[in-house]
Amino acid sequence: MSTVEGREQVKDQGLREHPWSGLRLRVCEGGYRRTPLPLYREGGVRWGIVVGPEQPEGIAAKALDGLDVERWLVREGEVQLKEDGAACVEWRKDGAVAGLVAGGVELVHAIDCHEGGGSIPTEVGVVIARFVERLRQGGCSPIAVAVGPEVYMEVAKLRAIRMLAERVALFLGRALRVRIWARTSLVSYSRIEPETNALRATLSALASIFGGADFVGVAPYDVLAPGGPEVRSRALRLSATTGLIADLEAHLALVDDPLFGAYAIEEWTEALARKAWELVREIERMGGASQAVEWVRKRVGSESVRFDELALRGRPLRIGATAFARSDAPMLGPLLPIWSAVRRETAWIEALREGQWVRPTGILRWGDPGLLHARLAFIEERLRVLGIEPLIFEWDPARPLPEGADAFVICTEDKRFAELASLRPFSVPVALAGKAGALEGALRAVGIRAFLFQGCDLLAFARALYREGHS
Repeated sequence: MSTVEGREQVKDQGLREHPWSGLRLRVCEGGYRRTPLPLYREGGVRWGIVVGPEQPEGIAAKALDGLDVERWLVREGEVQLKEDGAACVEWRKDGAVAGLVAGGVELVHAIDCHEGGGSIPTEVGVVIARFVERLRQGGCSPIAVAVGPEVYMEVAKLRAIRMLAERVALFLGRALRVRIWARTSLVSYSRIEPETNALRATLSALASIFGGADFVGVAPYDVLAPGGPEVRSRALRLSATTGLIADLEAHLALVDDPLFGAYAIEEWTEALARKAWELVREIERMGGASQAVEWVRKRVGSESVRFDELALRGRPLRIGATAFARSDAPMLGPLLPIWSAVRRETAWIEALREGQWVRPTGILRWGDPGLLHARLAFIEERLRVLGIEPLIFEWDPARPLPEGADAFVICTEDKRFAELASLRPFSVPVALAGKAGALEGALRAVGIRAFLFQGCDLLAFARALYREGHS
């Protein structure tokens, strides 16, 4: 089948009948080949920063003085890229699908899936389905992608998007290099100890470079809720220099697709592209991306349930917020309304700290300190995530509970759980570190409200122990 015949067939039937193997075969017959050696980039990588709303121009000018970077300005839910004083990019949300426009050309993206809690295969599949629809309309748009700090998987995501987009375009008779605009994902950003966001932004920028992005926008660490002038200026400066150091000092943007041939990356790219392609075919059966809006929303909604479950169990870890936290860690002010729709992994712990219903808590150590060292350290770490600096007491069940705390977590060996279940009921909120197993019912009968263990739902633990501020 000729390229022209293939293009006409796709116009009539869509891509629903083309399996992954068929797409690969036809594309390769059309001449698509990846070069066996990395090539130097043509034109390098363009860099930008994401700036929050109500940004004083003086601070921005001071932060960017002498730096050749572009600015993404965020105001009232719109993002504009300022270049030579003229707005050429705007972010809008009209109807069911968010839009991103550059120079009068609407960019294709699935950031709504990414920031709504959808999985990576869903994000890739949806953006390719939307790209296919744009090609059918005669357009050829760049693709905008939100990139997180999980470097290897994000690299595979970007490579899969480019692979699928260019193969589909070639199958439709258009040989082109797809332009990818990447920006820092805010899903992993936290208002607690916000300076750690700068490190996440750096990893996102590296993933964007290694994945082949043509434009990278780095969000300042305080973008969720800009701080005072000094904090804002420092955050902008750090955001602007992140890309410049990676480009001009480390020369990371010099090589195109530097991880080409790496076994793990190639395997993940291929596996992700296969899963995403099946999703593209399913969307095609519905009549294309514009006809599958509600289906995509429901799919992302169902996947977001799993996202929330993992977040409440501290997965993935977010240092400073859900792991290795400080009880006195600084926290940014109220979240800006424009980011309220972003499903962030640390939002629940921020809300818990803001609620201020978690009360002073003590740890009751009962047993050999040497045997309980690891368990004690775990309890301390988990309570600090809740914003509590715990008090530690040596405990003897024959004596009254110590003073100085409103709630307690018992730290003891598993073999003592049965003895604990035979005590008189506690009159204050008490939790137990460990899995109770068959003794859970008996322990709850003596007043143990919650159980703290690795991988537990920490929000549910806090609610059970403190009853959200009610005795």
